Amino acid sequence: MPREPALVVVADPITIAYPWASGQQDPDLAMSLVARCHEESCLLSHGYYTGNQKRVRFNIKKFLPTPPRIYGVPKRKAIAVDCEMVGVANGRDELARVCAVDMITREVLIDSLVVPTEVVKDWRTKYSGVTAAKMNEARANGKALDGWPVARAKLFEFADEDTVLVGHSLNHDLKVLHISHKQVVDSGVLVAEAVFGTGRRLLRQWGLKACSQELLGIAIQSSKNGHDCMEDTLASREVVLWCIKERKKLVAWAEQALIDFEIERKERAERQKAQAKAQAEKQKKLQEQIDEQKRLREQQMAYDDENGYAYSRNDYSYGEVERMTWEEYLDACELPPGYDPSSWD
Repeated sequence: MPREPALVVVADPITIAYPWASGQQDPDLAMSLVARCHEESCLLSHGYYTGNQKRVRFNIKKFLPTPPRIYGVPKRKAIAVDCEMVGVANGRDELARVCAVDMITREVLIDSLVVPTEVVKDWRTKYSGVTAAKMNEARANGKALDGWPVARAKLFEFADEDTVLVGHSLNHDLKVLHISHKQVVDSGVLVAEAVFGTGRRLLRQWGLKACSQELLGIAIQSSKNGHDCMEDTLASREVVLWCIKERKKLVAWAEQALIDFEIERKERAERQKAQAKAQAEKQKKLQEQIDEQKRLREQQMAYDDENGYAYSRNDYSYGEVERMTWEEYLDACELPPGYDPSSWD
């Protein structure tokens, strides 16, 4: 009897490249994400533009809100997003790459370079992972989105106002996408709130690299070629999933993190106090030297005055006073015969 061919399971590219990335999640995760969306006041305090505030520190003229929900047009429940930026005029950020992954299914929705709409002054390759050569190649092959407006429109194909957007310090990503949104779970804020408490001042935030290492044991952002946008997207997704699923572990980590923070803050305060003391002592010694030099100078000037010496207060040059009679002075001037000195003004 002939053998049946063995079943071959082919792993998807994400599993191969990022074996630590969790697979498909229970659809109920969407409800958990909605419950963990930050209050609008929290978003505003962390630099998000929600569409309501009148005064912001950046230009919002080109911002658009995520599309309203349309009955019968299903959109994704939750999407993890990450962007890479390059520098343009006046130090502003410009979108150069965007990745978007479905939080529930882990489906890659967007993974593309984005052609900058302005002249790039700094490619920031160390962080962005983007170079002019990569951008030109992608553009020539038609594999790059033509500007942030196209990238934003692409994201709007999957998201509406009810979609939960997930990311680490996502305010920066939404800023370069020119999007205002209110349903947000920021992995950085989520972790910091576990340490300091929801609604309280967050005295520190942990970067995505630190969160991934400390919470998940995953090393990211280790390439010399810059950040991997897809890696960062999946890492922020993992951090949020872990915070939701591993509540006891999160609490235990947060308690220790708070202890470590207080120790570091105390040590930092002691270092600053020691530095201030050393600076004050240095300044005191310097002032003592200045005072001593001033005292010696005044002493020398007093001595010169008493002993008939001329001196310059600027260059400290001293010499005996040379006294001449009026006649000697006139002879030294070698005036022409018949010249009347009394005519001098």
